[in-house]
Amino acid sequence: MNNFTKFELSMIDKGWKATHKNKKIDKGKLKKIRVCAYLRKSQEDIKDNSLKLQLDEINKFIESINIIHKDEFKFYYEEEDIYQEDNVSGMQGRARPEFDKMLNNIEENPGYYGVCLVYKLDRFSRKLEDTLSFISLLSKKNCVLKALDFEDNGDPSSALLRG
Repeated sequence: MNNFTKFELSMIDKGWKATHKNKKIDKGKLKKIRVCAYLRKSQEDIKDNSLKLQLDEINKFIESINIIHKDEFKFYYEEEDIYQEDNVSGMQGRARPEFDKMLNNIEENPGYYGVCLVYKLDRFSRKLEDTLSFISLLSKKNCVLKALDFEDNGDPSSALLRG
């Protein structure tokens, strides 16, 4: 099971601090980070990308990171924070109802979600241009995109997606 990279953790922490800058914060208290999850299955997908499998993997990831970061962060989501679409192509950009709803919530409530989780990066978007645009939008709203299949290994493509 993977973890957040140092870069992702620094962005999550920075976003949390920006969101809570006017609030009194107890030192040593856990930083609660609300996450949203985007699940998408297209017509061509078989069991490998079922919505249930995607949510199960996201839940395992959250359990794992809550153990790893138990002294600093608590990651959680509510039922309404799960955005899912069945038989929808990732080539449609924002023309996906649940995807658009999620992005609207992020745009209208900066910092509400600290992390957007997806099972695989191609569930989020199938076009590189759209992916980069959406990552930029999330970043401006203090939200980090975490694809469970993306490992930042320091190569140029990682730097491109990270930047």
